[in-house]
Formats: sequence, C-alpha cells, structure tokens
Amino acid sequence: MKPVTAARAKAARAIPTAACKATPVSLADIKAQARRAIHGRLAVPAQLVDEDHPDGLIFADGYVGPRLTVRYHNKIARAGDLNGDYAEIIDGIDKLVFLDENVAEVSAALVANGEAPLVLSRGAEVTIPGYKGLTFTLDTQEPPDGPAETLWVVARIRG
Repeated sequence: MKPVTAARAKAARAIPTAACKATPVSLADIKAQARRAIHGRLAVPAQLVDEDHPDGLIFADGYVGPRLTVRYHNKIARAGDLNGDYAEIIDGIDKLVFLDENVAEVSAALVANGEAPLVLSRGAEVTIPGYKGLTFTLDTQEPPDGPAETLWVVARIRG
C-alpha cells in the first residue's frame, strides 16, 4: 500500500465528483422519487364510482384524460393468544395506495372537461378490472407517512 502523501491528498480533494456537485437531496425527496418509481411499475388502472359526485361515475364514457391508477396491498393481522402456535383471530387488512400526482392529473383533466374534480372520499367504490373486477369501498384515509402517496383502508365488496 502506497503511503498517502500531502500531494496525493491535495490531488484527491481537487477531483470533483458527481456527488459533490449535486444539489443536496432531502430524505423526503428520495422517498417521493422512490414512491413514484414503485407506483409507475406496480400500479394498475382503476375505476372510481362515487355517489356524492354529481355524475356518480367519475369517468364517463367519453373521458379521454389520464387514467386513475392504484396499488393494492393486503396485510394479515394476527390477534389473540399469540403465545401458542396459532392466532385466535386472523384478519386481512386491505389498502389502496393512490399517487397524489396521479390524482391531481386526473382531477385537472376532469375539470378541463367541464366535470367536477376528483376527490377521494369515504364510501366511493374503486374497481380494479385487471384483478378480475375486484371492488373496494374507501373506508378510512390513513395519516400521511411521507410525501407523494395517500393510503386508504378499504372494505372489499363481495359479490
């Protein structure tokens, strides 16, 4: 191993790296960028019906704007006597993840078409055609845990 001389140390400091020239990035920026990338790869088109919306069906037959996309998450919650080999209660928790930018784009397109803006609200029904028509009712919006996304706990409509 070559010893570090004063000349080598000075030369190393003089070589700018891309990281040194880059603008500092916050953790929130990194999370937002990652969430956009994940949503872009994993989200699927969805249809939304909201009886509180003036037209009921948000996306009329003639709608040509950006599509609403969602990510579906399912988590198993175990409860009860967990000291044994099994849980007394196993409950599935369904969630839908909406990218805020996508919701804003769709809302702006609706307004440009002379329709009411898209507002996600409790009781609206979201159908994911790509998942064999799986339909959910928006129940509870979760508190934000960072930038770029809105999460809703949903109830699956059986049928």
